[in-house]
Amino acid sequence: FYGGYLSDVKGRKIVLFRGELLRFFSVLLMALCNSPFFSNAELTFVTFLFTNILIGLITPANEALLMDVSTDKTRKMLYSINYWSINLSIAIGSLIGSLFYANYFFELLLATAFTSLICCALIQVFIIETQIFKSIPAKFSFRGLIYGYLDVLKDRIFLIYLLAGTLMLGLEFQLTNYISVKLNTDFKPFTLPFSHETKIDGIQMLG
Repeated sequence: FYGGYLSDVKGRKIVLFRGELLRFFSVLLMALCNSPFFSNAELTFVTFLFTNILIGLITPANEALLMDVSTDKTRKMLYSINYWSINLSIAIGSLIGSLFYANYFFELLLATAFTSLICCALIQVFIIETQIFKSIPAKFSFRGLIYGYLDVLKDRIFLIYLLAGTLMLGLEFQLTNYISVKLNTDFKPFTLPFSHETKIDGIQMLG
């Protein structure tokens, strides 16, 4: 809720850049909390939570940016590319993550942080600000945030769509939350039939 309004007030690029930069530091701290020299589960949880909040902050700005640069003719194609690139990256990332999670968790987090830093550079160099609303004050207003979403709540069809989307995402997120924990704790490892040396555990099964 906050990220969408903030991208309207401050602009798409600045929200994307600062959000991604904060995500870099958050993941880097998460990596340090799981390094060979230091381990802290509580701080890992806090940084993980903060990282997800930042994803929620920058996602509306990313969506709004796509809307700004697309036309009626190109919008379907752009959103299709965006949708499938996200799904493909999740699939590839899950596979890589599951293979190296057990023995190279620290290195995986460092790679994630480095990827986030690359995204910061790409945003800074290639993204051009697309949204400057002169009618909206350049200062965050809680009242403006509330009134903006009150207008949205008047759209009954959109509310049904929003509810359906929320329920669907609630199911999808179980794959990387409840189901992954369940597989990690309860799944019995097995050896692949064509390779007597390769064992598949719960996390690898998830990937």
